[in-house]
Amino acid sequence: MSVDVLGVDYRRIMTVLGEAGGSLTARQTAVALGWDSSVPFRVEGARGRLKRLVERGRLVEERPGCFTLPSGPAAAVAA
Repeated sequence: MSVDVLGVDYRRIMTVLGEAGGSLTARQTAVALGWDSSVPFRVEGARGRLKRLVERGRLVEERPGCFTLPSGPAAAVAA
């Protein structure tokens, strides 16, 4: 499935992670999205969205709290 079927925030997260070229934390993702990372609910909102994308197979949590795009055959599904 294409990224186009995702909601706006989810598409932005996928774009940010694609441009990062590596893994990002929820705080780093919130900053990249232009959200105020000093506000806890913004960081937790980013974390929740990242976790949902992991559950849906669109992202991988390499280690606790570090999210990245999948590599290999799963990458084609995520894109």
